[in-house]
Amino acid sequence: MSILVELMRAFHFIALLLLIESSLLAADVISTAQTSPLQANSNTNHTPQSYVSDYRLQPIWYSLEEITTRTWKAKDGQTIRLLSREVVKVGLPDLGEVLVARYGGADSNRTVCVDFYAKEERLVQENYLLLCHDVHCPELKTKVAFEEEGGRRFFTVSGESPDAGTLKRWHHQYSYELNNQWQMVEGLSNFNWEVH
Repeated sequence: MSILVELMRAFHFIALLLLIESSLLAADVISTAQTSPLQANSNTNHTPQSYVSDYRLQPIWYSLEEITTRTWKAKDGQTIRLLSREVVKVGLPDLGEVLVARYGGADSNRTVCVDFYAKEERLVQENYLLLCHDVHCPELKTKVAFEEEGGRRFFTVSGESPDAGTLKRWHHQYSYELNNQWQMVEGLSNFNWEVH
């Protein structure tokens, strides 16, 4: 009987800890709802505009060393690593630069994802916030271009993908708009055409 009582007390204690933890998490979300996008735990996006692009709800900060030395194994056993990186000056009042990192096969030079990271001058140098993790990018000849037009900022992703089972290749092009809230909003235009 004593063991049963002790088990019940342990169960209630664990349940109480879980209740306290969830209350603290809810309070943190409420208290950070009006903070700036520089804070890693901010919650400024009440209506997400793109399932791919809004990572601001999660504190996903990386050092430059983590970004440049990260490797992992793909399902086929291939080692994935950084293929290229570029720092783009975007000119937002509280966001000076975005680091664009392209990852892919170490041997094949095929792109598997493109990451966009925020870097702001007032932050500790070498710290970057993940804004967008694009895993739908074209595999071959992948390029990312930045353009500012009419006060709006766009990153255009383009490249080629092989057509499975044929020798054909398709060119893909789409864009993200970087808005003032540091959201990478996926555009409505997605162009595809056969490469000749």
